[in-house]
This record gives sequence, C-alpha cells and structure tokens, in this order.
Amino acid sequence: MNQLTFEAFPAEEAKKEANPYLNYVPVLVLKDINVAWTDRNWYLHEQDLVYLDEKLATILISRGIARKTEVH
Repeated sequence: MNQLTFEAFPAEEAKKEANPYLNYVPVLVLKDINVAWTDRNWYLHEQDLVYLDEKLATILISRGIARKTEVH
C-alpha cells in the first residue's frame, strides 16, 4: 500500500491556474449596471445571464442587482 503525502494533492493555486473560471458563478442580472472589476470592465444589462467572479456576484446579489441561478 502506498502512503500519500500533501505533495500528491494539487494546491488551490494550481487548480485556479489550470481553470481560472473555477470560481465563477452564473447570475441573472436584474438591472443595467457598469462595473469595473479586477478581471475586466463589465457592462451588464437587465435579463443578461452571465458567469461572474464569485466575489463580484456576491456583492451584486446582496445589493439586489443580480440573482444567483443554476444552469443545467
């Protein structure tokens, strides 16, 4: 039997580098808004369905500008 070490598991940063959209969530935009964010400037329109950075999505949801949704 082999014993695994911590080095055998990929670090969180390596996961983010492999897939930079890992922390993006789908949201439905409820109001028109322009946002300058760390990754780019966002020009969001009412009824847009977009994937946003989790931190930005949380801010917009808490302010009633967007609603978290699920895409199947």
